[in-house]
Amino acid sequence: MRLEEIKKIDNGTRSVLTMYKMHLPKGDIDRLYVERKGGGRGLLQIEATYGAGIINIVEYLNTKYIADRI
Repeated sequence: MRLEEIKKIDNGTRSVLTMYKMHLPKGDIDRLYVERKGGGRGLLQIEATYGAGIINIVEYLNTKYIADRI
């Protein structure tokens, strides 16, 4: 996926939240991603989650490759 596609998904999520009156149209976007204990909504940032997933896949493949060479 491209970064633009990921941002589009994130924007769509915020639109749905606004449509169902769970977020105000001019509300603070950053507060959506703050932990609930910190006064936010506790949503995960799609960009960060996607990046972490890619890193985990790369690490797995590297360890698998090293293990196969031994």
